[in-house]
Amino acid sequence: MSLTVTYKQRGISPKFAGHDTAGRKIVPMSVAFDDSYPTGGEAISIKHLNVIDNVIIEPVNGYSFIFDYDNEKIKVLYGGGGIIPLAGIQGTITHTQTNFIGPVDNAENTTEDVYWVAPCAGTITAMYAYVKTAPGTGETLTLTIRKNGSNTTNVVAIAGTSTSGNDITHTVTVAAGDRITVSSVETNVSSPAAADLSLSLMFLPGEVASTTDLSGLTDVRVLAEGY
Repeated sequence: MSLTVTYKQRGISPKFAGHDTAGRKIVPMSVAFDDSYPTGGEAISIKHLNVIDNVIIEPVNGYSFIFDYDNEKIKVLYGGGGIIPLAGIQGTITHTQTNFIGPVDNAENTTEDVYWVAPCAGTITAMYAYVKTAPGTGETLTLTIRKNGSNTTNVVAIAGTSTSGNDITHTVTVAAGDRITVSSVETNVSSPAAADLSLSLMFLPGEVASTTDLSGLTDVRVLAEGY
């Protein structure tokens, strides 16, 4: 199966839709998908362009799209990504105690029973955290993203007089239905201790699953530029 491409000439020469100020050809079109999406994207051959400089595809029905320039394919991604707000912890954080943070209830919870559940496949690309009161000299508050009850490599450590931290290096790959929490533990605390923790995760949706029926996407608008 393949894409169905409809060119939008709008009364201009059928050879191409027009030129921009740099002399590039501008080709507007719409594409329709079929009922069996292939992993890696649908191949598209854009008429009138020997060299493709830029492709803009508008989101439709909760899906977003990227153009694979190397393979000349349109890849379909799940929509709905962005910031995952978590509850945090209100008040002073009890030291040497592991707390589990989910999307609701900003109290200290020593049991892992409330989760953020991934609505689709994707990647958690970052964790950011802030405490109103720093841990204190020689003390460290450690936050770890957990997936399905196990620690991941995405860890934020807020130490000493610092009040914020982030991990934008390590990513966490998730499948639809995976359960996500963040554990919090502060060790070697004398006084003061960290207090009023806020945190959030950045979630980037992934590619739709192979063989997904996308036949409802019948008028996805695409604008290509090139020579």
